[in-house]
Order: sequence, then structure tokens, then C-alpha cells
Amino acid sequence: MKTIAGVMLAGLLAGSALANPNANHLDEVRSAAQKVRGEAAALVTELKNKNADLSEIGERMRVVDAHANELKTLIDRLDFSHRDVTVVQRDEMNRLRELVAILGVFVDNKQTLLTTTPKRLDLLRAHAKGIVVRCDAIERAAAKARG
Repeated sequence: MKTIAGVMLAGLLAGSALANPNANHLDEVRSAAQKVRGEAAALVTELKNKNADLSEIGERMRVVDAHANELKTLIDRLDFSHRDVTVVQRDEMNRLRELVAILGVFVDNKQTLLTTTPKRLDLLRAHAKGIVVRCDAIERAAAKARG
């Protein structure tokens, strides 16, 4: 009985991956968004400290930037033209592309804020919160696009 259920589950999972040729790729997008969100959330926590270590913040921001670039690369590799991609999936993948572009603006603005004097920790924290919110939206859109 367990064997039949296992075979059926494996068939369903394989069928869902075949239904969306981007399924594995969208899982990578979600994973990358989670990395960015995790680093940005840690930044929010660090920036609550009035005596925040700016070198530590700068280093964490470089990590956020690297993960955001990885996310952009993953989005650029999505296959919109495959015949098995539904209209809803295509719309969500377009939304993903837009969300990642907006995330890039937040990351770039945060980098700019790090180079200005005097440092505005409140603005840096607000931008880090914005990055967290965008990553949540990216994760939801990737899950919806996956089907």
C-alpha cells in the first residue's frame, strides 16, 4: 500500500514539473529570494542599534547585493516561450521580472546611502525593510508561477 502511494506521489511530482518547465528554476528563484530576505532582515536588526558597526553593515550589504545579482540572473534565464507555460505562469514570471527590477533599485539605493555622509541609519533600515518586503513578494510570485 505504501509503495503504491509512493509511486503515485512521485508521478504527481514529476507531472507537475513537466507541466511547468521552469519549476526547478523557480525553486532556485525562491531560494535566492530567501537568502536576500534573510540578509536584509539581519540588516534591519543591526540597524536598530544606534552604535551599529558600519563596516559590518557594509559587508552584509555586499552579500545582499551578490544574492540580488544572483536573483536577477535566475530571472533572466526563465523560459517564457515554452509551449507548456500557461498564461497565469507567464504573467507571474513577468511580475517576477518587475519585482526583481524594483528590488535592484532598493539595493542600489541602499549602496548609495552607505556611501553618503552622515550615515542615516533610519533610512538604511527603511530600505532594508523594503528589500524584505520585495523578497516576500518575489517568493509568493515564484510559488504562483511554479503552479
